[in-house]
Amino acid sequence: MEKPLGYELSVRGSNPLWGTKTTTEEMRMMWVWLIISVLICALGEYTAKQWSLDPSWKLAIMATVYYAAGSAAWFPVVKEKNQLIVAWMLWAILASISTVLIGVHFGETLTPTQWVGTILGVIAIILIAI
Repeated sequence: MEKPLGYELSVRGSNPLWGTKTTTEEMRMMWVWLIISVLICALGEYTAKQWSLDPSWKLAIMATVYYAAGSAAWFPVVKEKNQLIVAWMLWAILASISTVLIGVHFGETLTPTQWVGTILGVIAIILIAI
């Protein structure tokens, strides 16, 4: 029996993001862990910024714990699909955007050139993901 066009791609097809054959569930879990890692590290950035405004051991330890937990959440991303380069670029861009948003929340400003760089970072995510 002949399989319909696109059958292999829909069942277990090549994924341009990772460059390998991946199931939908594997991709979903990679994105889940990638986002969890970024969000936990963003908590670390937020706490580190709080520490910079009012230094204390408590905030320093909290930021360190968040950074360590965010790094631990990164391991499943690498394990699921051993594509470190693409995954790391996505993580770095997402983490950079979250850091910019945290800085803006604390009243920091960006120059027009820095905003262009931030927008280009978002464009980079799109280009890497397609």
